[in-house]
Amino acid sequence: MAGLDEVLGGAFVSPSIIFIGGNVGTGKTTLALQSLFIEQIKIKEKIGLSI
Repeated sequence: MAGLDEVLGGAFVSPSIIFIGGNVGTGKTTLALQSLFIEQIKIKEKIGLSI
């Protein structure tokens, strides 16, 4: 997610709690799930998600 990495300065700070807000249909759930999937691949551990 090159554009997001640029805005965030490279990545989310860890550990952290991230709030993703926006209008219906803007991709919030997709962003959250994709971010968690990528992080889970990196650390090879289970990750919790509450929607």
